[in-house]
Amino acid sequence: MANYTADQFIGKTLIALKNISAYNGHPKSNSVTMIIKGAIIGSVFSWVKDPDDAANVYWQFQKNGRIFFVRHNVNDVGLHPSESVDTVEDKKKKEREEKEKAEKGLIPYYIEKYGKPVLLLSTAALAVKAYAVYARNK
Repeated sequence: MANYTADQFIGKTLIALKNISAYNGHPKSNSVTMIIKGAIIGSVFSWVKDPDDAANVYWQFQKNGRIFFVRHNVNDVGLHPSESVDTVEDKKKKEREEKEKAEKGLIPYYIEKYGKPVLLLSTAALAVKAYAVYARNK
């Protein structure tokens, strides 16, 4: 299961995966607008926890000076295909790699990471070439 934090979605464009309700002014408002399936909801401006259930999150959008909220549900709301968000694990992996690069330096880091495969492939290519020359001259 992918892990994300809500702040990673700030500035990301979300789309409606099915017909959903958008609450005008504040979460759980009586003033509701319907957003149809496939429509772009907008760019996430902020997020708030559900006042009655802290496990639920509402995405906050601002469009034409109007503020509205959409309840997060993975089956209802999704990232626009042109957007991406790294999982927490991906983010930690990138941070570890950056730390290694800073500690070791770029050249030693890349030699350690890619040196063995490059050396093995080069050796194999030379062996194949040497065999081809040997077989041709035989």
